[in-house]
Amino acid sequence: MSGYASIKVQFRPYVLDLSRWNDGQWIAAMSRLNDDPGTPPIVIAQCGLRDPSASAHVSLDTSPPRLCVGGAQFAVPMKQLLRIRDWIDLQNAPVIATDTGAPE
Repeated sequence: MSGYASIKVQFRPYVLDLSRWNDGQWIAAMSRLNDDPGTPPIVIAQCGLRDPSASAHVSLDTSPPRLCVGGAQFAVPMKQLLRIRDWIDLQNAPVIATDTGAPE
């Protein structure tokens, strides 16, 4: 089992990776689609482990809507932004154990 969950969304000419580590830390990295593997991202942001206000979230109130991670904001097309919002909601959903001990 890995120590994180992640989602990758593409929108020309960029790709954005958003990860949530098991310790609660969020990391977002934006790169160019055609960059060689090993090329550092153009922008990288992470939230503090002990600062819940810096958690990853999608802000639909801003113009244009944005993905916020820590103090950074990423402009992402609406279709991908809604996928990211749904994924973040799933990551933050509580896990409910059944009588067998397996999560539902």
